[in-house]
Amino acid sequence: MTGVQTCALPILTERASILYATVLKLRESADAILHLGELGYVDEMNVLLRTQVDLTVNTCYLQHTSDKELKCFLHHDPIASYIAMEDIAKASNGKLTVPAKLKARTTKLALDASKVCGLPLSSRQWVKKTIKQRADGIDRAMGSIDFAGMLATIYVMGSGYTHASYKTLHTHVKYLVSSFVEHPLRIMFGV
Repeated sequence: MTGVQTCALPILTERASILYATVLKLRESADAILHLGELGYVDEMNVLLRTQVDLTVNTCYLQHTSDKELKCFLHHDPIASYIAMEDIAKASNGKLTVPAKLKARTTKLALDASKVCGLPLSSRQWVKKTIKQRADGIDRAMGSIDFAGMLATIYVMGSGYTHASYKTLHTHVKYLVSSFVEHPLRIMFGV
């Protein structure tokens, strides 16, 4: 081939792959946050900011956790899909079911993942520690309070937007009642 240069890519560990992929994902969501900000969509910005904190904490935690927990992180998605499939059937009293071939495939993938990481098929989380416990551990290792600060502000504030508390409706209710439009920073901080 003329004029085409190739280079060998380094072989990355699973931890390094997660770290580099996180940087790419954070950049992608930062672009989305900027675009949402241009449109004045503060609530939606907060949802993505919370997700960024969650991703950052998990990625840093995974850099130093046990190989077993790393495997649980890497293999939990099929288990989560299996749980969702079972939840749909239970919630609908069997009226909604996944087609047989898809159910068999989902079940097989979940069983395989369960064998690899040791999580039961009923496990809704890949890790036993809360996000606060993971963040505190990172802060202790770094001798900082950076992650505790992110959790106390961005994560907690974003939770109200992610889980649809009243503050997600507040500006719309206020507008409907009085035609008053609030400044986005007042919305975020609730003052």
